[in-house]
Amino acid sequence: MRQVYHAITGKEASALVEKKVLSLQEYTRAKCVLLYCSNWSEVMTEGLIAKTISKKGFCALPYVEGKTLGIAKIFDMSKLVFGKFGIREPPRESIVTPEEVDFALVPGVAFDHEGSRLGYGHGYYDRLLRKLSCPIVGLAYEVQILDRIPCEDCDVPVQRIVTENRTIECYKRQPVLPR
Repeated sequence: MRQVYHAITGKEASALVEKKVLSLQEYTRAKCVLLYCSNWSEVMTEGLIAKTISKKGFCALPYVEGKTLGIAKIFDMSKLVFGKFGIREPPRESIVTPEEVDFALVPGVAFDHEGSRLGYGHGYYDRLLRKLSCPIVGLAYEVQILDRIPCEDCDVPVQRIVTENRTIECYKRQPVLPR
């Protein structure tokens, strides 16, 4: 369903999501914004990355390192390289620590109103998100919002979801952090 939606209206819907993100107070105040390079049928982020670089001088993007995600700055989108899983990643030249991230925008296969996020099942983002202490916002198409997503204690919820139609506040469920 998401793939069909993406193919038919993805560009227009992604532009609406982008416009909403650019107006968020957390985004405008943030010095270091963590984004992601979209692939397949995710909300398209190329324009948002370019605008973030233009406004803030750089954008933070994840890269795969073993079974975890690292973060590095990108100053020029032409410097992106294809990494594991065929997803574009920043070169590992200007590393960002999780503490430096002021605002995070993340992908997902599906989300629910409590902030539960279904990823691709490998836990890469959950391991990274557990280290962040900033607002975490999921970017999604409206068709990706479900009534309930099964989740485990190790799953890290988002605080907000931005779709082409609305912004959903999700402060109900808190993650169980490792001790």
